[in-house]
Amino acid sequence: MVTMTDGTCHTITLQGVGCARGMCSRVRVKDIEKNSVWLDGLASVSNISRNADGPVRAVFTFKDGSSRQVSVTALNRVLYVGNLFWARQLDLTKVRRVVFE
Repeated sequence: MVTMTDGTCHTITLQGVGCARGMCSRVRVKDIEKNSVWLDGLASVSNISRNADGPVRAVFTFKDGSSRQVSVTALNRVLYVGNLFWARQLDLTKVRRVVFE
């Protein structure tokens, strides 16, 4: 479930992450310190910065209850959502919160 900055909510299927030019990974997000955040361990993403270019800061909460602030690289700030037949790009700066099932 994704909550947009305008307050609307949508159920999405996350296909992967990347930049505006293409998907980079289906399994992990990279932060600016070159650490990986595995998508299957995430419970939610919140407090997302509105940085127009470059890295995006956000709080990542994990299924084990822990959380940490992550600076997502510019090459991983776009969510690819959709299904096998189509994908749409969703920049994290347009999102308020993502909750994973």
